Amino acid sequence: MNDTQLFAFALSLNPSVSASSLNSADIYLYRKNKDSLFSGIRLKPSIRTEYGVKLLSKMSQFDTVGRPEKLASPQVIKELIMKNAFNKSLILTSALLITAAANAGTDSNDVYLHVNGLTDCSYQVTAHDSTKDYDGTTAKAESGKCKITVKADRKKSSGVADWFAEQVGTGNAIACDSSGPMPDKLNFAVEGTLVLTQGDKVTTCENLVLAQGNIAALFTNNWWLGSPDVKSGGVPYIGPLLQSCSSGGRLPQVVTYSPPQPCVNNFNLVIE
Repeated sequence: MNDTQLFAFALSLNPSVSASSLNSADIYLYRKNKDSLFSGIRLKPSIRTEYGVKLLSKMSQFDTVGRPEKLASPQVIKELIMKNAFNKSLILTSALLITAAANAGTDSNDVYLHVNGLTDCSYQVTAHDSTKDYDGTTAKAESGKCKITVKADRKKSSGVADWFAEQVGTGNAIACDSSGPMPDKLNFAVEGTLVLTQGDKVTTCENLVLAQGNIAALFTNNWWLGSPDVKSGGVPYIGPLLQSCSSGGRLPQVVTYSPPQPCVNNFNLVIE
């Protein structure tokens, strides 16, 4: 049931609310009469309030209110709910949750890169792969960390893991809580250019690959970091990794990546 259907259902319970043009006075009257509006279904006060707020927020956005021809009959909706009288609250709560889920979009997945003295950061994605929907990546400096947010729905597959391995190529990778040098399955993976700003110093690292997997036994989504341009300076898939990045000078800037312990979605970066 969408927002318009919910509103139509409310109108079917109290047709007097169906003004052709809503204004502040209409909404005021609705607020005063919302208890009688929902009297036909006897919802708990907390759920009734949440339902009413949902309708009010939608009402305030409408210049005119009607009942579209393609809309399911409000009377039919009412009868279906009344028929399940023993479960009224659950039905309407589910309807609200479905609406919220539909508006929520893709999942937000955060990974943090800890950098001393960080004042700004960016991560420009050049390639990506995901099992389900992908809706972009953002980055911002936050309390000495570069917070990278990947908007992608979580579902692991071997195809994304294969893509990650191909992007890393002859380079190396490290992971949070892994039992092998490369992932078997991943939810999604992104490759891009990382730019870190520490005051007047700017360091740019290209071809950095970030990915999220899943460890079912630990009920957690673990992260991977790799690149075709890094060398292993320690234990495989544990690190650290070393990458020659640019900083505007003639000599390359060495950046060291390592997973802290415990580690789920955090990596330490040291710029020498």
